[in-house]
Parts: sequence; C-alpha cells; structure tokens
Amino acid sequence: MPSERTTCEIYRDISQGSGVFHATRAFAVIGSLLLIAGVALACFAVCRNSNKDKRKYGALIIAGGACGVIAVAIFGVRMWIAIGAVVWVPYGYSFHLTWVQALVTFGGGAAIIKAGCRNAENEQPMHREEVIAMRESII
Repeated sequence: MPSERTTCEIYRDISQGSGVFHATRAFAVIGSLLLIAGVALACFAVCRNSNKDKRKYGALIIAGGACGVIAVAIFGVRMWIAIGAVVWVPYGYSFHLTWVQALVTFGGGAAIIKAGCRNAENEQPMHREEVIAMRESII
C-alpha cells in the first residue's frame, strides 16, 4: 500500500533551493518589513495629524499585505503543481492566517487611506487674521 505522506527535502545549503523557494522567501520577508514600517509610520502620522502621511503609510500597509498574498500564492501553486491535485496536503494554520492577514491589512490600509482623504483645507495653515478672529470670538 503506497503511502500518501509528503516528505520535506532537506537542503544542506540555502542556495540549493529552487527559484520558487527564494521568491516565496523574498516576498514573505519584504511583506513583513513593509507591514512593520507601515504600521509604525502610520502611528507617527496620527501623532503629527498629517493626512498626506496617512495616505502614504496606508498604501505601504496594503503593499505589505499584497506581498504576503503573493508569497502564499507562489507557495500554494508550486505545491499544487509538484504534488498534484489528487493528494491533500495540510498546510497548517500559518497558511490560512496569511489569507486572514491579507483581509486585515487591505481593510486596515484602506481605512487609514480613507482617514487621510479628508478635505485639503484641514491641511492648510491658518493665517494670522483668522487666528486673531478666533481669539476675539472666544473672548
């Protein structure tokens, strides 16, 4: 009776991996770095209250999520081609969490971009006359 188990190949050197292996690794690492940078910079943009920065950093978060999706898609397609559609391979929870991460990053990035798309007049500096008029109306 043939076994339907899959085996992992052990590489003595990382350079022995296929191009698909390296592409998956590259997109996963780039996506992680973009997400870390995007989230950190978006927090700083909130402190500065800069709409332009919110739009840029929201796009950075979406780009990081897209890199994660590309990495999972490359890996999944390569495994499907290598093993075939007949054998069921359990990828584990990390494979499914990446798809959930894609939904969260696309939604979160879109929300940050939406928050940064307020009217341009919010970005305009106040003129001295306006400040004086505001002070007089308060007093």
